[in-house]
Amino acid sequence: MPVRKSPLRRLLAMLVTCAMVMTLVPNVAGADEQNTQTLLEPDQTVTVASEPASTLDEDVLDDVLTTEDQDDEGQGAQEGQADGSNADDSLANDEQDSVLLGDEQDLDEIQVEVESDDNENNDDVEVVVQDDEAEAKPQEKTTQPVVAPESNEEAGISYRSRTYGSSWSKLVSDGAITGSAASGAVVNAFRIKVDPNDSGVSGGVKYRMHTQNKGWQSWVQDDATGGTDNRLQIEAMQIKLYGNVAKKYDVYYSVRVRGKGWLAWAKNGQSTGSTGKSLAITGLRVQLVKKGDAAPSSSTVNYKKRFIGTATVKVKAHVQKKGWKPAVGNGKTAGTTGQRLGLEALSVSLANLEVPGGIELKGHVETKGWTGWQSGFAGTVGKGKRMEAVAIRLTGEAKKLYDVYYRAHVSNLGWMAWTKNGKKAGTTGFGAKLEAVQIYLVKKGSAAPSKKSKIAAAYYVCPDVCYKTYCQDYGWKGTKKNGAVSGTTSEQKRVEAMSAWLSGGKVKGSIKYKTYVAGSGWKSSKTNGDTSGTVGKSKAVQAIKISLTGHMKSLCDVYYKVYMPGVGWLGWAKNGGTAGAPGVGKDVQAIQVRLVARGAASPGSTAYHVVNKSYFEDNMTKKAQGYSSPTGWLILVDTTKTMLGVYRGSYNNWQKYGSWRISCGQPETPTKKGVFSVGDRGYVFGHGYSCYWYVQWYGSYLFHSIKYYEGTFKVMDGRLGEHISMGCVRMEISRAKWIYDNIPSGTTVVTY
Repeated sequence: MPVRKSPLRRLLAMLVTCAMVMTLVPNVAGADEQNTQTLLEPDQTVTVASEPASTLDEDVLDDVLTTEDQDDEGQGAQEGQADGSNADDSLANDEQDSVLLGDEQDLDEIQVEVESDDNENNDDVEVVVQDDEAEAKPQEKTTQPVVAPESNEEAGISYRSRTYGSSWSKLVSDGAITGSAASGAVVNAFRIKVDPNDSGVSGGVKYRMHTQNKGWQSWVQDDATGGTDNRLQIEAMQIKLYGNVAKKYDVYYSVRVRGKGWLAWAKNGQSTGSTGKSLAITGLRVQLVKKGDAAPSSSTVNYKKRFIGTATVKVKAHVQKKGWKPAVGNGKTAGTTGQRLGLEALSVSLANLEVPGGIELKGHVETKGWTGWQSGFAGTVGKGKRMEAVAIRLTGEAKKLYDVYYRAHVSNLGWMAWTKNGKKAGTTGFGAKLEAVQIYLVKKGSAAPSKKSKIAAAYYVCPDVCYKTYCQDYGWKGTKKNGAVSGTTSEQKRVEAMSAWLSGGKVKGSIKYKTYVAGSGWKSSKTNGDTSGTVGKSKAVQAIKISLTGHMKSLCDVYYKVYMPGVGWLGWAKNGGTAGAPGVGKDVQAIQVRLVARGAASPGSTAYHVVNKSYFEDNMTKKAQGYSSPTGWLILVDTTKTMLGVYRGSYNNWQKYGSWRISCGQPETPTKKGVFSVGDRGYVFGHGYSCYWYVQWYGSYLFHSIKYYEGTFKVMDGRLGEHISMGCVRMEISRAKWIYDNIPSGTTVVTY
């Protein structure tokens, strides 16, 4: 039977030990005068060399032991009977204890062991005195480090809850339940802390709550209050460890949700609960698990997921002529397809997020370009402006946990490819309508949506159309682009070859062109900068054709026109039509090329973009012979061909003095037709612009220069050969000044 150690006997043993240590301390100090103090810590073993120690008074010790034995005799007898033994066993044990306390032993070395008992708060201390019969050796002056043994204790975690209108619940720990399942009870706060339990870990725990109507709160830690003081229920939460404890343990936690029961265990900062569903958390249990150990049992889980609901988007589209359409969710079409109706605005929000965050949009709007990033909105309402492209991105912690995918449906193209996280979708520079979008919110790193797109690219930018001409006596002229003039218009130099290409945009498709060469006819088509025509053979180009391929053909119309001697600029041809006068013997001297949105208005008049021999016959001179003028000067204006002719002579004897290209009234404000006469004149007029050297010929109808920026000679609109004015006749500034200086008032003007 093991020795029973009563509290009194333990106390006596401690007293004996103290007496012996007190006797031995001077000898230790004598061995090393610099050691002034010896410290004994729990769980340390200290060996001290000494001379024979004095003993306690035997009579006193025996009296005390006898009294104790008598007090314990009855209890020992009862215990002995229960164990199938008798009271003599207790006496025998007492005799064994007393042997260690005898005073006849010579103690050459005494070893003292102090052990702590966690279960009794270090109240029980066992002292063992051992006899070492070996010969004592001279003591060496050495210092041995005292190392605490590694603790076998494990850290724990404790927590409590507060229900609205009540005080804090009692503290529970390590998987126990806190909260309130009572009907109508609102748990509005939790407090959580790590219990180190002498495990040697440091650090603590952080946590935050998602509360009703307020969303995610800031992180708090180490027994601070997470939640609110009012009647706002907690709907979701996150818990995570920090410091050394996070390296040794995982923190698992499960919540009870009203109407759902216990959710699956969450771990190390994951969200659990729900957001946006008004589902209250009514209970919590938390547990620390050593790294690598199994997670807590799921046998008590009612809901297989740790979070209720899937993160999604809600998208509303404001559609041309229809207004706001009902909201749609993840991957659904917001807008219209096949109706040629553009989106004017988008409103996007997020639902069921596991973390704080938001969504921002920016749009490319007709005539405005790209707007700035706005929270949940892009576009305009009530202004009739179409959207052409959009970009969408997540903000806050949401961008770390989720990806947002989206794609655009564009007029004349259809669905373009998926893109994500702030990249652009749609088109810019083509004037093409953004008709619909689809938006997906997925977990970070998930694959793109599987819905296939017609177009392999997510975003197209209209490229520049670039071109150059090989001219008589000059060779290759410099590159021009987007409607600029390539060639000459006043030097009578023929174009002998050309090339064209698209620059930028990375749109699938190209530009194709061919030339009609004097004596050779139409050459084969060329693309992407190759030369069409001849070089070094002095053969004039008399006509051109230009077209687009691929997606460029779906997005754009290509317009082009040529300048020819005697008639100036012909009208705009487009998409493979002929511009010029093939086979007539008239040379092309300059070209212009422009891209416009598919189906959009032409850059100018398309009349007479291709002409035959009769067009070059001098019909204007024939017409002039039927008119008279009192000043010896006569002006005729052909509004169809946009040409002005100046004659000198008399009735039926007019000789052409000169002719040049003009622009006249647009269809809504046409140039007045009839017979009129020159009136007043002046230097400049205009508000917001300036036109110089004007000459009146009927009411407010004038001859004047092209438009310049107000008060300058910087060209605002230099187009000629087009129907663009409010009814006046525009011309180059040098031509306008010539009329101002040379044509007398009263001169007849004929417009037809």
